[in-house]
This record gives sequence, C-alpha cells and structure tokens, in this order.
Amino acid sequence: MRILIADDEAFVVEGLTLLLHQNLPQVEIMTADNGRSALAVLRERGAEPDLLITDLNMPLMDGIELSQQIRRRYPRCRIMIISGYEDFEAARSAIELGALRYMLKPINHTEMVAYVRSVLEDVVREQDERIRHSTDRLESLLVDLHNHMLLDAPYGGAERIDRETGDYCAVRLAVVSLPGGEGVPSLRPAVEKALKSRGGPGYLIRAEGAQATLLLCDFGEEDVSWLEGLPQELAAAVRYPVAVGVVRRCGALREVHQSYRTAGMAVWRSYLADGHAVCFDDDLTDAPAEENRMEAAFRLRQETKRMMDFYTLVPEKQQLTHLMNTFLAQLERLDCPLGMRQLMCAGLVMELLSSGYVPGLGMENSLERYLHLEFYTACGSWTQLREMMGQFVQVYSALLERVGNSGSSRLVQSIRSAIHADLRNASLSQVADTLNMSPSYISMIFKEKTGQNFKDYLFQTRMNHAKRLLRQGMAIGEIARQLGYEDTEHFSRRFRAQFGLSPMAYRKEAPAGPGKG
Repeated sequence: MRILIADDEAFVVEGLTLLLHQNLPQVEIMTADNGRSALAVLRERGAEPDLLITDLNMPLMDGIELSQQIRRRYPRCRIMIISGYEDFEAARSAIELGALRYMLKPINHTEMVAYVRSVLEDVVREQDERIRHSTDRLESLLVDLHNHMLLDAPYGGAERIDRETGDYCAVRLAVVSLPGGEGVPSLRPAVEKALKSRGGPGYLIRAEGAQATLLLCDFGEEDVSWLEGLPQELAAAVRYPVAVGVVRRCGALREVHQSYRTAGMAVWRSYLADGHAVCFDDDLTDAPAEENRMEAAFRLRQETKRMMDFYTLVPEKQQLTHLMNTFLAQLERLDCPLGMRQLMCAGLVMELLSSGYVPGLGMENSLERYLHLEFYTACGSWTQLREMMGQFVQVYSALLERVGNSGSSRLVQSIRSAIHADLRNASLSQVADTLNMSPSYISMIFKEKTGQNFKDYLFQTRMNHAKRLLRQGMAIGEIARQLGYEDTEHFSRRFRAQFGLSPMAYRKEAPAGPGKG
C-alpha cells in the first residue's frame, strides 16, 4: 500500500513516517511539504496512492485543493485531513471531497495507526477481489480458447466445466425480506437441491447468505419451465419470496461474466416485484443504457448520503431540504424507471437512518415506516414518491432539532458515564464505540453543550480521580496503571503540571480518607 503524506511542518511528516514504519513496515510512504510538491512526487514516481494524509494549511497549494486534484486523478485513493485547529467549514469541505477521516493535531498515535491499518486491510481486500475477478475471466477464456477441461477453481467446487456442454445460462437469486435480512436462512442448501432436480449440468458459482449465482450448462427451452417453478420451490424451502433473474443463454464461456451483470439487473426487477415472477433478460429493454443509468443512480445516492451525513452532524434544515431536492431532480434527469427511483430513495433513507450518527433515530415511530421497501414501492407515480421524500426530510429535520434541544444533555451524561466506567482505556474512539456513534459527533456535541473539549475533560477527570486515590493511600504506580499511564514518571509529570506539586507531595499535604477532589 502506498501512502502520501503532505504537511509543511517537517516534524509532523517525520513523526508520521516513523510511526507508520514502526507499526506497519509493509507500507510504502511518500512525503511532500505542500500540495504542488505532492503531485510532483506522484508524477515522478508514476505511482497511484492508496491513502493521502494531508494538512489543511500549506503554502503554494493547500490540502483542500490537493484533495480535489487527488480525487480527480486517483478516484480510489482514500483521503485523511489533519489540522491544528477545529474548523467546521474545513471539515465540511473535506467531507464534500470524500475525505474519510478528519483528525485534529496533536495526532493521537493509536487512532492514526488503527485507521491506517483499517485502510490497509481494505486495500488488500480490494486487490484480492480484482485478482480474483481477473483470474475468473482468464480461466473462462482459456476454456473457450483451448477447448479444454478446466478445474472449476473460481466456481467453488471440484467439478469440471466442459467446453462442449452447449449454451450456458446465468441465474441470479435474492431472498426478498425486510431490511436487514435478520433470520433469513442461507440459499445454498435449497439451491443445491433444486440443481439436482434439474438433471442437467449446473454449478453453484456463489452463495452468500440470501444471494446466490448459478451457471446452467446445456441450457434448452425445456429449462424455462424449470426456472419458472424455481421461485416457488426456493420460497417453500427458505420461507421467504425469492427473486430470480435469468440471462437465457450465451454461446461461449467468455460471455458468461457479462451475463452475470445483466442477470443482476433482471433479479433487481424481480425483487421489486416481490419475487413473484422470474425476470428473463429479454424482458429488459435497452440493457446497456439501463445499466449505465443504474450505475449513475448508485453514485448519485452515495454522494448524497455523504453530504446528508454531514448536515446530520451539523443540523441545517435548509441544506438537508436542498440536498434532497437536488437528489430527486438529478434522479429524474437520469430518466430512470419508477422502480429504480423507488429503490434509490429507499436505499438513501435506510442508510441515513442506520448510520448511527444520532442515537435512536431508527427507533422513532414517525420514521419506522421509512425502513420498509414496501412503503416506497407503494408509490404509484413519481409525483407520489417525490412528495413522500419531501415529507421524510421534514420529519427527519424536526427530529434532529428535537434531539439537539432535549436529547443532548442525556447524551453528555452517557459520554461521561462511559468515561468513568473505564478510565484506564477511555478515549474518544473508545467512547464512540461504546455508544455506537461517530467520534466527530461526540466531540462536537460535548464541546457545544459543556464548553469543554472532550480531551480536556478526560484529563481533568483522571487527575481528580488520582487525587482521591492518593488520599486513600493507593501506591502511585498502581494509580498510574489504573488511569492508563504507561509509567509512573509520565503520570507524575502530568499531575505536577495540573496541580503544581508531585503526587507524593500532594499525599503528604492532603487529609487521608475519601474526600473530594
């Protein structure tokens, strides 16, 4: 993995480089002191970065402009913005550019290493997927070119696919269930049983939970009736409707990978019909254009979701309304069919409500209906769907305002309780994990409602607890350990800086007993 670090403060660059090399020696690190030199480094090396870590304020080209250039040239690159001060306008710009992390200086080493390690895992996973995809296509092509028996490695079994098996048919399956799909059984056993009943050669290429992909060989017209009965057979086995999308036939294995995508469109059509009928590829008109529209619609939904996340953290009703109106207008310009628009609207709202930025929103009775796909598919026209999405924004904005006014005090209490519950390991990220919320949201709300930085409150809480433990006669080394300090000397320095005397001197002067800080 390649990391590009851009910061005009040499000690920051050197410190980050040393930190990452010590903890993640497998990463390649490139450095620069401003945006222009960062782009020059990439040009000279001919390298594509996997992660950009950039300061906001740099000479010649700042972090925002550099991020824009990187996003345009290397769309797969992750972006982390670091800054020496809290600047919500800068944070907003960073999120709009697709930055995945915004971190304040001084940098928390543990959080930095943990984040970069997570990016490394994502990059390795994506590389493996690309290699797997290329391998699948190469092996299929070899079968076709050499008229050869090929071990069925990419298809998950020990079977062999015969070049002479005639026409092929790609089938995609998906269980139709409530959002989340909890409790839905795997399709694999039912599909394997159905394949045996067909009689001809067929392969279960992939089966992941509630979805599966089949490749049928020697496909003939007699198989159409078998496919038409497949939804009922599978539904009886898994106790949920099953959507089935089919590409009737392709004449060579090299065409199969293209058929999977078309079958994916077909199963989506069947899914919107609640899985009551098989959708064949010849039911799809203008497939390439429709596929492009679908990809554009998914990108639009992802971009809108990221922007709405930000205006959920910093609630602005007008901006949320504007974003929703823009999303709906662009979706209309894509000329998507109503079913695709219903799916995009449902996906946007469900992801927004499940993001966890604001606790309890997904449990609100007034929002519960928006968590069901049927609520969107019941809209019989684009006008009805637009009106429904407009109503959602009004309800969503009102609840955000209510949470901000009445729920934040309870949230602050929850934050404090989480800190006191584990002073040894307490940190912003640890509290965020405990409360299942965003660290940036916790930090912002805590500062807004208490007037105190989270980090300062945590430090003062630890020091006041140290005073109580000192009065109780606990050993200084044990106090340091309980409060999360690596050694007694470090703890003593922090204590002296806070109270003007050493822990030992404080113990001598303070009265014994529990007392108060």
